[in-house]
Amino acid sequence: MLNADPLDDAWVRHLAQTYSLDEALVRRLGEEFLALTEPTVREFVVRSHLRYQAQGLRNDEIFKRLREEVTRRRFRVETPTERQIRRLIYG
Repeated sequence: MLNADPLDDAWVRHLAQTYSLDEALVRRLGEEFLALTEPTVREFVVRSHLRYQAQGLRNDEIFKRLREEVTRRRFRVETPTERQIRRLIYG
């Protein structure tokens, strides 16, 4: 699942009231939807790289395209390890 709460509480309450659902169920459905529809950066890059290779593109062109595409998309964030957190802080 997701490591942060991307679902707005007001949105969850609105859907729960509109469709007579339990808020916990609405939140779970929203989280499952986001987990299925928003890949991590790694998943997106690997899948796109394979697709572009199958189209006959060379890596230099693929890397340029992926760099541009990554900046325009929303991605699910993977939970960082303690080591990754330390590296973010101390370099």
